[in-house]
Amino acid sequence: MSMKLSFLVAIIISFTSAQLDAQWLSQGAVSLPPNFYVASMKPLDQNVVWAVADTIVLQGPTASSPRILRTIDGGDTWEMQTIPQANGMFFTDITAIDANIAWVAVNDLRTGDGGIYKTIDGGVTWIEQLPHTPCVYLHFFNAHDGLQVNRHIIHTSTDGGATWVRVAAKDYPEFFTGEYMIFYASNNAMAITGDNVWIGTSRGRVFHSSDRGHHWSASETSLPSDAAITSIAFKDSQHGIVVSCLENVGFNPAQTRMSRTSDGGQNWETIVYQLDGPSGACIAYIPGARSTYMMVASAIDSNAPGAAYSNDDGSTWDKLDDDNHNSIAFVDPATGWTSCETTLEHPNGFIQKWAGSPLSTTTRTVPNPPDLPSLDNHFPEPASTLANISFTLPHRGAVYLAMYDILGQRISLLTNGVYAAGCHTLKTNLDHLKTGIYFYRMICDGVICTRKLTVVK
Repeated sequence: MSMKLSFLVAIIISFTSAQLDAQWLSQGAVSLPPNFYVASMKPLDQNVVWAVADTIVLQGPTASSPRILRTIDGGDTWEMQTIPQANGMFFTDITAIDANIAWVAVNDLRTGDGGIYKTIDGGVTWIEQLPHTPCVYLHFFNAHDGLQVNRHIIHTSTDGGATWVRVAAKDYPEFFTGEYMIFYASNNAMAITGDNVWIGTSRGRVFHSSDRGHHWSASETSLPSDAAITSIAFKDSQHGIVVSCLENVGFNPAQTRMSRTSDGGQNWETIVYQLDGPSGACIAYIPGARSTYMMVASAIDSNAPGAAYSNDDGSTWDKLDDDNHNSIAFVDPATGWTSCETTLEHPNGFIQKWAGSPLSTTTRTVPNPPDLPSLDNHFPEPASTLANISFTLPHRGAVYLAMYDILGQRISLLTNGVYAAGCHTLKTNLDHLKTGIYFYRMICDGVICTRKLTVVK
């Protein structure tokens, strides 16, 4: 494993443009027709990713010629497939349980028709399920249990999609006038964690099910009633963020507004978003991170494209770039993908993979009870010419401690020796370091601890 990827922690900062370019690595060529974009991207692990790409619909019903994208090697190569019997329809969502079994949500914007298509052979063949039923959101929890949502209508399946049962009106709250479950941008207004499902609506509310879609409740967020929820992400059954960058009347771009919950969606508090971009088109929690989210947008679906991240559950945000990003999805702090529509700069569209340091605020590879080595916060912060770096050992042990730059390259060895039990402090000379962000990492008894150090000259 490379030194860079061996970091469990890397707290992302503001980069120069050259450094920003290095954060995303272009993947194998995906030749898409003009005016296409990736509407939904679902990575299963570090190797398998399914996605659907479709025509950019700026206004009015239109025919479509959608594509299904799949990689089984982490994105080094991508297969592009079609569903001949669904040509002319619009693909809004995709869900999969492995490299072979997947389902696609289909809508015909011209006729209001739609359905679901399933493959069990990696996309070579597709069979139709739930015909003549438009579908916006689609998710399978396993090979049997699935959920389908379209505006005001919800269906569930317990047999892999062979049959579907419509959820009775008594099992979900009544919709407000003009309210519905919204489809926007990368179709990211639904979040799944375990058996829990949350879906944002066009009136700033969140519908929640704790039993895979069979029964629902609704809560009003702290967003105003004219805010359509465009994206939602949960890191566990209790903590999540909803984002709006649209007015629900006319769907005009609006100032990005955020709301956060810590009790599963029963209560919400406002987050003040202070960046000028990106807008809240697509937000994603970084699985495996403690409090890290990333948010992206493109010029097609917002007036403020770019990418930003938060390491504190959305309280503060830092911009990564101003590029076009249509979707974002991670499987762990070091592995994620973004995509964008076809443009003059990217005439075939593009899919990029995260190439920066792992997006995690967790500081150890294992829990750190008192009987394990720990790396303490240094002082001062920021530092200029000298930093006091302390660590604590529960017993005598060998300590390896080194300093690294933002790219994960070792720049100095601080110590490599045996220490007695107790707290130890190293006075570290920083004269040779330029202004910037660095990391120091300690390895002791198989425990890896990492801390961020800011140097200001």
